[in-house]
Amino acid sequence: QITMTAEVLYKRKFSFTLAIILPILFLLISGNDPYTFLFSLGSGLIALYTVKSAEKRSDLLGSSLIVIATSELILFSVGLLRGLPTRGFVSLLIWGAGNGIVSVIMTLGITPFFEILLNLPTNFRLLELSDLNSPVLKKMQIEAPGTYHHSINVANMAENAARNIKANALLVRVAALYHDIGKIPNAEYYIENNQGISKHSFIKPSLSNSILKAHIKIGTDMAREIKLPKEVIDIIAQHHGTSLMKYFYHQALKNNRDGTEIDKKDYHYQGPKPQNREAAIVMLADTVEAASRTLKNPSAKRIDELVNDIVESKFREGQLNESTLTLRGLMKISISFRRYLTGVYHSRIEYPEDRDIEKSEIEQKQ
Repeated sequence: QITMTAEVLYKRKFSFTLAIILPILFLLISGNDPYTFLFSLGSGLIALYTVKSAEKRSDLLGSSLIVIATSELILFSVGLLRGLPTRGFVSLLIWGAGNGIVSVIMTLGITPFFEILLNLPTNFRLLELSDLNSPVLKKMQIEAPGTYHHSINVANMAENAARNIKANALLVRVAALYHDIGKIPNAEYYIENNQGISKHSFIKPSLSNSILKAHIKIGTDMAREIKLPKEVIDIIAQHHGTSLMKYFYHQALKNNRDGTEIDKKDYHYQGPKPQNREAAIVMLADTVEAASRTLKNPSAKRIDELVNDIVESKFREGQLNESTLTLRGLMKISISFRRYLTGVYHSRIEYPEDRDIEKSEIEQKQ
């Protein structure tokens, strides 16, 4: 039970260490009984590998059946090696089944407590956070619909890419869904939510720069307020890295008629740069998705060029230097993005109108 709970809460390194240390402790406590050691080690390791892919709490029930079956097999072997009488044999097997059932029940009961207390991003918690009916996502859908649909696309792109490089796909999806919640209070200042004249047409580039950059700080504050896991908040803070806001920097240079010195640093996001693969994937997906909306007649070739240019640009700028992403990983991410966008912008045949069909039918009869 301890090993299963540790795997759900803390993942492989910690839980694997426990799976090795606990059997040794049991061996010492039991007076060097090798059978106790074998049972504890075997059932613990099996518990790790059955629980690691569980994404829903109900998945633990399926895992419990495998753990119970394995435990019974180990205990059956122990019974044979010890030469136990029939009654002792049956008692041992019943105890093993009961141990597996109790372990799952306790894991299901304890896990939510530690998830909330320690604010941990378990698979179960992340899956719950990915529900599009959460209050903040519903608010985004109503008040910032363009940002909402952008976030959905970024989440889909990023999750696919994360699975391709074996990163934490659930964490990536949740972080992508929430990465732009800081735009909600000032939604009308972001082009995806603006159907009319841009508000930036009436204010200075420096002010526009400040308003748009602020969505990072606002977003992290909102994320803390609704108690998102720290790992998600970190990605919200890092999803623009220290990138330059090129459009407003260029506008500032064009409008600088009095020769006032413009500090380029003021037009960079404050960062930090992505600190892990998950944050880097969200950054790339965010940039690629936004840029893809500017494509006219988005053919497969244009999509390929766009994705490659953006990924290469972020790499050259050094935005990915602290993320532990490899070149091979970047290649897989690029391929994943291209496939997704090609599917989104796929061409369709032009269906004939009813009058065209009627005209063809008349011509056919003549």
